[in-house]
Amino acid sequence: MKYRLFINSAIAALAVSCATATTPKYTVNVTFTPDEDGMQLYMLDYDSGNKLDSAIVENGVAVFKGIIEKPVMTQLVLDGSRAGQFILEAGNTDITPAERKVVSTGTLNNVLSDLSKQQSALAQEFRSLPKDSTSQARRDEIRLQCLKRLRIPSQCRQCRWIEPLPSESIRI
Repeated sequence: MKYRLFINSAIAALAVSCATATTPKYTVNVTFTPDEDGMQLYMLDYDSGNKLDSAIVENGVAVFKGIIEKPVMTQLVLDGSRAGQFILEAGNTDITPAERKVVSTGTLNNVLSDLSKQQSALAQEFRSLPKDSTSQARRDEIRLQCLKRLRIPSQCRQCRWIEPLPSESIRI
């Protein structure tokens, strides 16, 4: 009898611990103008293009809610047009595509935002340099900074203006 009571207590404790285990949840609020009301917004996996979620824009806002196992780079598509990209991660994320603004309680979107700002500053400096031989060394330095930060040059959306260096000179 005591053995059965012990087993039942263990099963109950296990059930309670499983029920209270936290699952990583996300909420993404995407703000548009009222002109977009009624339009379908899709959240796609950036790498595969697979649909992760969808929502209808109501009163200028589309809301995604769900459970996420691991962070995923995503892009938003509103009626066939790109509406932004962000990292889907646990927590709350607020996006305003018109302002290219992403505010997140998670850390990855904040890191992505900081990286984007740094890349923009490098791009602006790169474009402002005169195309003469004295500026070429700085242009090469900026080019390498961009490639080293991203580790994979093809991911650099802002650096499309940078032509790749010969592979033997890139040491990442």
